[in-house]
Amino acid sequence: RRQAVEVLGSIPGTASARSVAGRLRDPDPEVRMASYRFFLNRPYRGIAKVLRSILSETDLESLSLSERKLLFTVYGAAAGSEGAPELAAALAGRRAFEQRLSSETRGCAALALARIRGPLARIALSDARSSQDPVVRNAARIALQGDV
Repeated sequence: RRQAVEVLGSIPGTASARSVAGRLRDPDPEVRMASYRFFLNRPYRGIAKVLRSILSETDLESLSLSERKLLFTVYGAAAGSEGAPELAAALAGRRAFEQRLSSETRGCAALALARIRGPLARIALSDARSSQDPVVRNAARIALQGDV
């Protein structure tokens, strides 16, 4: 299934994107991650809503850190400024995506905000630089430097 997603990545058009979107909830993390990568730099109408749903319905702490980073990064790229308020809340440690998030997951929100680069994203990242949590503080610093 992972290889099928990778092959679909070389095929332009909405049919391949629709097919890969169906793999975003695959039980195999490697398939899900290949599917996230597919959408990282490929606009597809409605994918932000699907990713938002996944972020809300999944126990994010049960995912590997690599998968969380990729999921948040793709969501930030797809959602743009519309996703900034909830990502900013996540980074600040408030309840977001219908759950409380760990330091590492809050750091993933910083990576997503780095993809947005709007005023709210920049303010949230700047505020997070003074966080008591070193993981969050470092993630915000890296995101502001553009090293993501």
